[in-house]
Amino acid sequence: MIKLLSKIDKKIVTLERFLMFFFGLLLFAIMIWVVLARFILNVPTPYQTELTKFFHIWMCFIGGSFLIGTNGHPSVEFITDKVKNKARPLVKGLYFTGLYLAVLVFLIAAFISAVRQIPLYIRQISTYLEISYIWVNGGVIVGLFLMIFRCLAKIAYTWGGEEK
Repeated sequence: MIKLLSKIDKKIVTLERFLMFFFGLLLFAIMIWVVLARFILNVPTPYQTELTKFFHIWMCFIGGSFLIGTNGHPSVEFITDKVKNKARPLVKGLYFTGLYLAVLVFLIAAFISAVRQIPLYIRQISTYLEISYIWVNGGVIVGLFLMIFRCLAKIAYTWGGEEK
């Protein structure tokens, strides 16, 4: 089971890297276009705020999942290092399980709230691009779902003996 979980985790990391690069590239292209359009071509760009908001939200939530999965998130290192290196396996397992369960409580509540708001966001349309806000909320839902998966995977790795 841990091997299957690890394979799924690796596929998710590949997808997240692609999405973060893709949305980052789009944000960069929009910024270059806005500078050129405003200061050189004197062309208004009213839609740039909406696009950057959409892409930024997707990047933040996908990036949050990536950080949880790759241990790139901030941690209480002076405690974590002692537990990781010197503690008995049971203490280590309980400590890391407690950390990820605390995060899971917040993530599950946020995920449920985001899912409950789907009907609201389907009806809302952006001002300039006339795109449904479900595309923004979709980034929140996908990112939170991946973060929940990552936390559960971290707990499984802790008790399954695999270091991630």
